[in-house]
Amino acid sequence: MGMNMKKMFFFLLLALIATKPAFSQDDEGEKRKGRILDKIKKIIEAKEQRILEEIEQFLDKKLNKTDTTSTDTSGKPFIGFLPQGIGDDELEELQEANFNGGVKISQIIPDSPAEKHGLKPGDILVKYNSTNIESPADLIAAISRNKIGDKVELSIYRDSQISTINLVLGNQKSRHTETVNEDDDESESIEELKETIEQLKKRVAKLENENAKLRKEPQGRNGTRNPRKDTPEPVPQKSKPYIGIQIEELSDSETAAVKKLSHTGGLKITEIDKNSPAEKAKLAINDIIVKINGTAVESHEDVEKIVKALKPQDSITIDIVRAGQAQSVKLTVGTGSNR
Repeated sequence: MGMNMKKMFFFLLLALIATKPAFSQDDEGEKRKGRILDKIKKIIEAKEQRILEEIEQFLDKKLNKTDTTSTDTSGKPFIGFLPQGIGDDELEELQEANFNGGVKISQIIPDSPAEKHGLKPGDILVKYNSTNIESPADLIAAISRNKIGDKVELSIYRDSQISTINLVLGNQKSRHTETVNEDDDESESIEELKETIEQLKKRVAKLENENAKLRKEPQGRNGTRNPRKDTPEPVPQKSKPYIGIQIEELSDSETAAVKKLSHTGGLKITEIDKNSPAEKAKLAINDIIVKINGTAVESHEDVEKIVKALKPQDSITIDIVRAGQAQSVKLTVGTGSNR
């Protein structure tokens, strides 16, 4: 499959995971297509509207055997590239050039106006006619105000320079029907699709089952859950001290951040149990625990050793780093019965 087809196929499979029967070429094809598209619309954000439209055309072809020789030229205006948001570094560079944002070109569609006028992946579109473009949604809204065949002016940021490109908007639907029969990579059979979907559904079901077990089985003696341990530890008894958090080791960048505050390491909170001592103490996900009662912690074992020595109702001080700032939090230890 071509890159464009792979994107459509990915979203199609994602939607079909939750559908009971795989689709087939029967009288209910149109209804099934509608249900599939409804699921896709809930997953894909507005900025990915163009991919959604291409998926719809793909489903028309597979389910209804669209007549690709039709002379119908109705369709939607398009430039011919897949847009995506820009990163912080790119935004900062654009702001220095007096632009508040832009849309990055991630892929050029073959034989499109974009390709014919020399647009390239990595180019950033900052203006469409007189409209500043700061997001994919802005671009979609701007194009919708034009018609097929309209001439538009694009301002492109490339290599720290702004260039202007004038092009004529193409016809997305006619382009698709003209090339469907030419693209052999898009001729994958329904049976192959169904087989792939079934394999994917089994894998997802297995992962969901494993994830459910991890959530249901407490894996730490101290009220924390350590997802990196292969063997779950015994379920905490009522007399066991309990904090109510799930933690993980820091990434290299997070370790570097806490070292700037004179700490040697820590553990990041990834989950907080509802109504737990941690929640009541207003600890938050992504807080980095660097000390408990003045003792530095850098591993799950450090935390377990400290908490194991505590008793329910003990008051402890937890030193954390939150959004780059050092803070201290008071917490009253609970029992395993609160889990």
